[in-house]
Amino acid sequence: MSKMLLPSDVNAQDFDSIIVLTFGFPAVAVFYFLLIYSHCAFTMQYFGRTSDYSKLQIGLRFGICFALIYFIGMQEVMVEASPFKTWGIDFLIYQFVMGIGEALVAIIMCVVISSLTLKNSVHKKPWAIDANKVIAVLIIAAAYTIERVFVCWTGIISSDVKLFPVPCYLWTVIFGLALGCMYIILYPLFSKEKR
Repeated sequence: MSKMLLPSDVNAQDFDSIIVLTFGFPAVAVFYFLLIYSHCAFTMQYFGRTSDYSKLQIGLRFGICFALIYFIGMQEVMVEASPFKTWGIDFLIYQFVMGIGEALVAIIMCVVISSLTLKNSVHKKPWAIDANKVIAVLIIAAAYTIERVFVCWTGIISSDVKLFPVPCYLWTVIFGLALGCMYIILYPLFSKEKR
């Protein structure tokens, strides 16, 4: 739905891959959304059913993590894959609208599915932050940032880092922090398992 709010000057031919040319854009778009949201539902259901957290906490924890992936991932500085020529406020608004739509659906879907399909636990566990969790987030963010900078500069993955270095590095650090936060958010659901 959020895609309807986007600027209409997007040239659809810029995004025509062989799959889009073969099956058509509507079919590929439907398959994409079925794939990502089915993945969310399956993952949350599979791992959430053994947790002793409440249905709401399981749904929120998985939903927030998927939302972070979709929302922050959508902010990646890939200007050439957008209808814009340069990075700036228009690009940010465009990416924000694209990301927020997928993020909200992920949270709502995980909460609804968990409330309908998971057993409710009597245990209510608080969300708490301590120094060890902050350190874990920073270690994960640093590891991701180092790896990402390496693969961008060596050309292993395509990136706009040479055209827009500051936004690209900033996005890299933010996504790394998000990965660390996801670890902290999901860790309690798995903490009773063997490490």
